[in-house]
Amino acid sequence: MYEKETSADMATSDFFWKLFKTTGSINAYLIYRQLHPSPTSS
Repeated sequence: MYEKETSADMATSDFFWKLFKTTGSINAYLIYRQLHPSPTSS
């Protein structure tokens, strides 16, 4: 189970997503994925 994200967590992951979209930085994308993992299918 995932813990509920706080607004600070969302703001941080949004920042890295916007940074990735703007710059294309793979590092920004990887940090975003660590902060905002996709749910696994069962």
